[in-house]
Amino acid sequence: YFGQMESAKVITLQGLNEELKNPSNKEKWMSLVDVAGNSGIFLKYQGNVINAFWEKEMEPAKLKKELKAVVHYGKILTFDCSDIDVNIPAHFDKDNFPKDVMDPKKVNSLDMVKFLTEDGEEPWGQKGEATIIFLFKKEALPQWAKDMTYIVKIQQIAKQLIETSFR
Repeated sequence: YFGQMESAKVITLQGLNEELKNPSNKEKWMSLVDVAGNSGIFLKYQGNVINAFWEKEMEPAKLKKELKAVVHYGKILTFDCSDIDVNIPAHFDKDNFPKDVMDPKKVNSLDMVKFLTEDGEEPWGQKGEATIIFLFKKEALPQWAKDMTYIVKIQQIAKQLIETSFR
């Protein structure tokens, strides 16, 4: 476990908002490792969450709809991968969820807006920058996450520290 986490940036849960505002890496999206799972609630209120381990939520048309919503409104799209080896690249689809979604500059481009605009639909503008996050509740990440994202780990407060402070 420790070998692949060496390059991870470690932050506190409170530091997550700052990391979202000023990402450490602007070339890739973030894989967020939060073994305790506390960041999921915060992320839920920042945009849309897809349970990536449910095939129904990973259907191409649903992915395109979710992507359109976050690009249009400048929100966060979180793929909750839980502690399962979800294969996000297996869901790339040129008509709905292209590989370009892994590139922050391409997601926040006029080309992506055009791609997401349906035939006959009024043109729409972006109300902010969209962000995509891959949330994991385990440290052993799938290879695609190590290759295609940058890794941020939520620091866990030691259980012993919590127990002693409430005595």
